[in-house]
Amino acid sequence: MKSGLYRSLLMAFILCVFDGSNAFAADKKDIYFVVWDTTRVDHVSAYGYERETTPNLDAIAKNSAVFHNAQASGSWTPPSVASMFTGLFSRSHLVDYAPKKELMEIPQEATTMAEALRDEGYYTALFTAQSVFYKEGYTQGFMQHERVGSGHFKNRVAEVLEKAGDKPVFLVLYWLNPHSPYNPPPIHDLFTDPNGPNVNIMVKEADKKKEGDYSHSEVNSGKVVLSEAQWKQLRGRYDGELHSNDQRMQNGINRYNGHRPFGDAVFVMTSDHGEMFNERSEQRVWHGWPTHENQRVPLIIKAAGQSGRVDVRSQVRGVDIFPTVMELAGVNYTGPLNGKSLVPLMNGATEEDRPNIGSSHYWNGLMYFNDGKYNLITSRLNAKKTFLYDLTKDPEETTNIAKTNPELVASIKKKMEAYFEASYIDIGIKQKAKISNAEEEQLRALGYIE
Repeated sequence: MKSGLYRSLLMAFILCVFDGSNAFAADKKDIYFVVWDTTRVDHVSAYGYERETTPNLDAIAKNSAVFHNAQASGSWTPPSVASMFTGLFSRSHLVDYAPKKELMEIPQEATTMAEALRDEGYYTALFTAQSVFYKEGYTQGFMQHERVGSGHFKNRVAEVLEKAGDKPVFLVLYWLNPHSPYNPPPIHDLFTDPNGPNVNIMVKEADKKKEGDYSHSEVNSGKVVLSEAQWKQLRGRYDGELHSNDQRMQNGINRYNGHRPFGDAVFVMTSDHGEMFNERSEQRVWHGWPTHENQRVPLIIKAAGQSGRVDVRSQVRGVDIFPTVMELAGVNYTGPLNGKSLVPLMNGATEEDRPNIGSSHYWNGLMYFNDGKYNLITSRLNAKKTFLYDLTKDPEETTNIAKTNPELVASIKKKMEAYFEASYIDIGIKQKAKISNAEEEQLRALGYIE
């Protein structure tokens, strides 16, 4: 009896040693990663929004870390997603870093989350309804990827789990909604006024099909001035899109739960940027202007087995998601990163606001630096274009104090320049190619080039 037990234990030990892939994989946690495009945090009911736009996400948030000041590390999709996927600021990965569009996809020299997790034995999959970043650089490391509508995500979840077998899974689901035009399915169109005006924001003028359709460029230029009733209706349509996302997200989770316990997985929900609704004249609608309406995004992270909600008020960034996922997944990643793990904050630690920086082709080479106390927005090609907001006294960023405080502007500019340089990581990018004609036409069709 004793010798039989000894042989059984010895055999189990040998199997663990010589079949390390299965033993290793068993220690890893699945990562269920959800991104909703164009989602501003103050329209998500998990954060206290008056409308119940996200009841299923709210339920998950009850056992998650909820970050109240998560800053997107980019002012529009490509650079923001590049930072999210690599843990690097635009200064390092160079996606849309130059004043004029040059590199527009993640360079092969960068290591993505998918690559890091694939190399640790994960089955990696990406499904996206957003086309602007669906290209080779962003799909690095994904063993399965597809551009497909979010209504099909639930079926893809079950498919991935079947293909993964015993492997842990890194699954990224990327919604295009609530990006304009805002067209929530009737069952989710709960917040518009049925007797209100017909109005919608289109990507470009050629998309206009009916009365009340306006391109974002028409509204931003002042060619079209919307009434408050129209703005209210737009916000209602937008909120209906969030409600639809929330249900489709839950449909996918239900499929996941039919194969593996969702409670045992790491869950991440965030966005690439927000949206504007007539808060400021610099950009009345659309996205790209780096004030809080566009930069503050939801970030909700559930650790495996987490019980209870943790509210985190410190400023964090999109680049921090990569190292956080690695730590929660049980992966020891040692590659170059600008981001820092958020796990200590999830466990109740406190710290100073983390500075966030970004840049793009917008506005003659837009740059911004937000250290939690001030938000400086300037241009690399036109020094006269400068905005400075005191976030402590003016959290809504209503007053530009740049003109009346030139010495303060100069001081913060030095800090910004120093931070850009100090945070730069040379990952050995060899080809800094300009975008192709086809890519330029795609961006023009999507409204990102006039």
